[in-house]
Amino acid sequence: MRKATVLFLVTVFLLSGCVTEEGEAHLVFTDEIYEIVLYPQNYSMQLSYSCKVKNDGSAIADRVEFSVNPLLKVVEANRDYESEVYEYEYFGFKVLGRALSVNLGLKQGEESELKLLFSGHPIEKFGEKPLIRMGVSEVYLSDLLADGSPGDENAHRAQRQHTDQKLYLFVPENMRSIIPPVFAEWAGEFEGDREAPEGYSVHNYTIRSGLFRSYVGDFIEVAEKRNNITVRTYLPRGIRELVPTVQDTAHKALDFYSTTFYPYPYEEYTIIAKDYEYGGGGGGKNYTEISGGVGDFYLLVHEIAHAWFGGIIGVIDVESTPEGTTEFPENRWIDEGGATYCELLISRELGREDFEERFESVMQMGAKGNSTENPYNRGAMVYWYLQSTMGEKAFFSFMREFFERYAGQNVTTSDFLSFARDHGIDIGKIEDLLYEDSPG
Repeated sequence: MRKATVLFLVTVFLLSGCVTEEGEAHLVFTDEIYEIVLYPQNYSMQLSYSCKVKNDGSAIADRVEFSVNPLLKVVEANRDYESEVYEYEYFGFKVLGRALSVNLGLKQGEESELKLLFSGHPIEKFGEKPLIRMGVSEVYLSDLLADGSPGDENAHRAQRQHTDQKLYLFVPENMRSIIPPVFAEWAGEFEGDREAPEGYSVHNYTIRSGLFRSYVGDFIEVAEKRNNITVRTYLPRGIRELVPTVQDTAHKALDFYSTTFYPYPYEEYTIIAKDYEYGGGGGGKNYTEISGGVGDFYLLVHEIAHAWFGGIIGVIDVESTPEGTTEFPENRWIDEGGATYCELLISRELGREDFEERFESVMQMGAKGNSTENPYNRGAMVYWYLQSTMGEKAFFSFMREFFERYAGQNVTTSDFLSFARDHGIDIGKIEDLLYEDSPG
């Protein structure tokens, strides 16, 4: 996954109230409803959130805490609240968040309704240039639960009933809402009772998993089937001339990776492209999102490779539990390095004139840091080293066995090293490449 700039990003975390000496506050959230109106013509949005919250515990539930996009501001609330922007680090990137603490004061057995209205321009500019060129918007909701607020040892996890959440999404009539396949598996549509503003249509979604993502824009849709795989591409109308290139590259990549590593297990592959001024991409098991550089060959084949490195085999780099979120950056070289390695492999396979230049660039950048600090390029070096020392026929056989062994499972660096050792490979050099800042 390349670093991507995300537009209209809304992330909601529901957290619990404090614990007093009397006992524990046990909050239950039900009847949750989101209403989002997108105004892409002036890059703004409005989000309303309402829910019923009940305290089933023995202590007073003093507050509920949310983490939301820092550029979305609360314009209306039915309870007193405090808001503060904070900064945190995610895999070396500095990210801003907004901590929103809403006062509750619910006694045991008490139930109340909570309403919040947000408005803003989630991302207006990157540097001095407008981020959006084609009026494409992205909505991303998450209601993953965590344990209290940072540094608050007395906060306990809020308990959510497993009821469907309702999302009413209002978009301009000349645009459409596209849900990536993996999120469509967790969402449904229903007959809603909301009337759309003039010039807008309403999409009524039921969110079953807590994860939801939709892209809204003036998309064109193109589908083409080759070798029993349909590639379905959504591009903003303003860059429709890139459709043939994107489709052809995607089919060649899917065929090549299927032959080299493991057969692609799905009937379709979906590409959703957004023509942002800056951006990158993100790949999943059967789809990819391209935020910028839609015509970039290496970006597209990298993200498609994640259907194998991260899709067919999963990689644990972040784990969320009731105790909190833990990062495992030492494993990221497996999928990100694998996808970067695939850039080189398919570039050579297709005889691209810029292969040598790309190869030298990856190897030079891979010499810096280690696989934890530099998973993309150092990881690619590990794969290319094995290919060079084992010989291509033996290495590709090794990789096919690796995918067959771990298909549908999560893998770690220890798994990879153990698998290599079991196949008679001296893992000493691999460990040097992974862990040394300047490997010999």
